[in-house]
Amino acid sequence: LNSPLNKMIEVANDPYPYSSMRFPSMVFEDIVVSGL
Repeated sequence: LNSPLNKMIEVANDPYPYSSMRFPSMVFEDIVVSGL
């Protein structure tokens, strides 16, 4: 079982100043996302 967290290669802090929510950017390697 490969966890997506094992494929994470970088995390960046880039908050959007006009939003009340703060989400970091995450970079993954060899991940396929479908059905969104």
